[in-house]
Amino acid sequence: MSDNKSTKTVLGPDVKIKGQISLENDAVIMGEVSGQLRVGGMLELTETSRVEGLVIAGGLRLGGQAKADIVAEHGMELLASAQLTGHLYTSRLSVVDGAMFEGHVVVGPNAMQAAGEVMQDVEDLQVNTEAEQFTPSMSSDNKPSINTVPRSLDEILARRRGKTNGQAVPAIAAAVASNGESEE
Repeated sequence: MSDNKSTKTVLGPDVKIKGQISLENDAVIMGEVSGQLRVGGMLELTETSRVEGLVIAGGLRLGGQAKADIVAEHGMELLASAQLTGHLYTSRLSVVDGAMFEGHVVVGPNAMQAAGEVMQDVEDLQVNTEAEQFTPSMSSDNKPSINTVPRSLDEILARRRGKTNGQAVPAIAAAVASNGESEE
């Protein structure tokens, strides 16, 4: 018998989750997820799946619909039924005839480096957001100031520009500029 015990989490087609999911091993998702999805192993999003937000996985097979920024360290496969809109960072990409993709992509050995700052920004914002949930700051008009976790790379970039007085952050600015977006 092997000591290597691998588990797989399966979320059926009737599942609808809004928020943050973190799984250490493989996963199959057939339902809807809105928010942040982190899977340490292979993630399979079936034809019935609908995902919106941020996906970070060891590997990814997409057969459903995703409006998401995706980081897939060990590779990604877009199946014939896949519909992806967003930013994609992966070491390898396979696209089956019929798949649809609209967005920015970085593929190859430098993909994880390009995604590194994005992932760090998300982690930094999560730490800040968690602290603010328990002690919200008050604005000048004495109303609570609410900060949210960004849903996309574009929101992260916009927040960073705000923190740097409108100046773009060099490493990310190059990626955005190559996508044809303006830096305002």
